[in-house]
Order: sequence, then C-alpha cells, then structure tokens
Amino acid sequence: MLTLGEGTVIKMTRAEIDRAIEWIDQEKKRTEDYLNDPDMPKRQGDNVGRIIAFSENKVAQLSAALTALREALERVEGCWACANNCTDLTCRYYQQVTEDDIEEFDITPKFCPVCGRRLKEGVQDDQSRD
Repeated sequence: MLTLGEGTVIKMTRAEIDRAIEWIDQEKKRTEDYLNDPDMPKRQGDNVGRIIAFSENKVAQLSAALTALREALERVEGCWACANNCTDLTCRYYQQVTEDDIEEFDITPKFCPVCGRRLKEGVQDDQSRD
C-alpha cells in the first residue's frame, strides 16, 4: 500500500510493486543512456538545453519513484520483528499521574514498533470500530 500526498492510498501487491520497480528502473536507464549519448546534442540542435533539463528532471522523478516503491516493498515484507511474529508483543508504558504516583499499563501495539507496519491485530481492531 502506498500513501501519496493528502491521504491518497494506492493498494498494490508485491508482484505489482516488483513490476513497477522493474519498469521504472528500465525507463530511468534509457533516459540516462540518452543523456550520456555523445551524439545527442548534434541531433537535437537548438532544443538541446531544454531536452537535457527535461531529461535530468525525469531521471530525478524516476529515482524518487523507485525509492518510494522500494520503501513500500520493505513495508509489505515487514522487518525482522514482523517476521518473528511481533503481533505477540506487549509494550509496557509508564505515565506519571502525580508527583509520587506512576501508573503502569500494558498495550498491544497496532503498528510494528520497529518498521511501523500495520499489524494484523490493529487492522481487525480498527475494522471492528466501524
């Protein structure tokens, strides 16, 4: 699942993310090859400055997209804690109620404390409130 600006969410499977990464990586390499082609300025003539600027901007945007997709893939896969069933974790919290009184309580997290991935229990809890 990818979250874009203003809360827009795109749900993608691992296979879809893999395909998107592969396509964007190929497109980035084609654009970089085009920029590095020594004959490109001769072919483009007077427009060469604008084309170079456009192509460099395209490479930067594709790099940002690759970074976002790779991070999404890491979240889909989870971290070492998720792989070791971190849904069994219980976190102990302490809250100072008064100067002399500290309250102690346990909660089950809805998100992995290591990678931030939503845990299955948290999803079920959220859905049960609807």
